[in-house]
Amino acid sequence: MTIAVSSSPEAGFTEFIRYRIESGRVCEEERIVCASGGPGSVAGQMAALEIDLLIAGEIDAGLRQALYDAGVHLLAGQRGRPESLVAGYLNGTLNY
Repeated sequence: MTIAVSSSPEAGFTEFIRYRIESGRVCEEERIVCASGGPGSVAGQMAALEIDLLIAGEIDAGLRQALYDAGVHLLAGQRGRPESLVAGYLNGTLNY
């Protein structure tokens, strides 16, 4: 499984940290930068990077739909440090 989390609120939807998960644990972490563009561009890049799940803050309806269409699952409305959000998701304590 591969999870992406926005690297900071200021980064918007251009900078993410990608976490590769194996056996319920983070085995690889990488900072990625997506080219700016509309919702379809971001969603397409997420799909090309084989992101299974995006954990993010507020997301508009256009991007939500584009992610859905690209097969990327979304947990929106989240706030916190990326590593804490991923840990919370993995241990079942992330509220969504």
